[in-house]
Parts: sequence; structure tokens; C-alpha cells
Amino acid sequence: MNLSDRLSSEEDVLVLLGNGLRDEKLLRALAPRLDGKQVTLAITRISPMIGRKTGLAALEGLSATLHAGYRVGRALFVVDREHVENLESIEERLRMYGFEARWIERRGDYGATLDLIRRQHRVKLFIAVAGRKKSLNEELEELANQVYKEGSDVPANLKRIKIKELISKATLREIERKLRGVFFALRRIDSGSTC
Repeated sequence: MNLSDRLSSEEDVLVLLGNGLRDEKLLRALAPRLDGKQVTLAITRISPMIGRKTGLAALEGLSATLHAGYRVGRALFVVDREHVENLESIEERLRMYGFEARWIERRGDYGATLDLIRRQHRVKLFIAVAGRKKSLNEELEELANQVYKEGSDVPANLKRIKIKELISKATLREIERKLRGVFFALRRIDSGSTC
């Protein structure tokens, strides 16, 4: 799985981040570890006119990208739990942006796949909800405690955890258990799920 700053083909997966930098660092560290099909995640800044959006408002980026004329077949939405009351709130927000949504798969309250239709556009949306109660930081801290075995090399301050180093030291099984939403979505994308 590769990463790019550009959406260069309909085969690329548009990435919508509901929070920003830590999510992006996680994807940049984790994506290369998943080495199935040749997939490119496009973390772009296509729609500067809508500004930086967080939470569910980041879904506006999908609408703006399609409106700008880009062809998108698949998209990944990563959002912290504090912004999502339940998975249905994501569906409601998508309807606000003019999408018809049909659930394809749900994995607990942390992951899902939706088939979206808006005018002539059809997009498969992979959803990753991060955090047990609030945010991705909770999951990263749990993973760090697992990888560094409680107390040995665990940085005292979570902000000092180097995500790339943490992901490289963790096994895929540990990542799957601690970063459930992101791992679920990336695995579905990596397995070649298309519309």
C-alpha cells in the first residue's frame, strides 16, 4: 500500500481525515506494512476552498472533490470517536451532502463500509472510528503499553511516542487488536474491495 499527496486516478483511495496530523502519521506508518494489492492512498489538499474540516465536517471533502471533477471510486474516512455519536450519524451527514448511502458491512461501532451514490458518482466509503471513548491517542497509548511491555520503554508522555517507530515494532496482530477501526478499513481496502 502506497501513499501519495495527489489523487491521480480513479483507482486511488481518497483519504478524508477527521482530525489531521496524528491520523496522517499513523496511515503513513501503517500502510506500507499491509502489502497485498497495489493500492495508493491519496492524502490530498484538493479542496482548499472549504478549509480544514474536522470531525464529520471532513466528509465535505468528498463532496467538494467530486464537485471539482475528480473521479473517486473509493474513499477512506478516519475520525475520532468523540465526533461520532454512532455510525448512523455518519450516514446522516453524508445525506446532508447529497449522497444516498447503503450499508455493505459493519464491524462493531468502529468500522464500516458504505456504498454511496450521488448523481452519476458511485463511491465505496471505508469508515474507521478511532478511540475507545475519545480519540486515536487512547488506542496508540494501549498499543505502546502492549509493545513496550508496561513500564520498560514506554514514553512518559504519549505525545512523545513516535508513531512510525511504534508501528514498526508492533506485530500486525497487536495493531489489529489495538487500532481496530483503522486496521479494519485498511484491510478491506487492501483486499481489493471495489464498487
